[in-house]
Amino acid sequence: MEHGLTPTLELGVPVALYQLPQVTLNEIGPELVSNLAGRFPNFILFKDSSGGDRVVLSGMDLGGVFTMRGAEGTMRAG
Repeated sequence: MEHGLTPTLELGVPVALYQLPQVTLNEIGPELVSNLAGRFPNFILFKDSSGGDRVVLSGMDLGGVFTMRGAEGTMRAG
């Protein structure tokens, strides 16, 4: 994942990463999020819809990256 994300972050534009493993079948680990946050000040937001909150609960330094939870879970028709 790092190899794939680095070129985008190197562009220097503001970047938000959205983790949606229910669709992508991939999940970014806390170590990688922390590493990218330390290397790229333009990494500004990490949204996690995994339901596990592993990145935020890891206690790892995320620099100034703003974190959000997604609306994971079962959706019910109103």
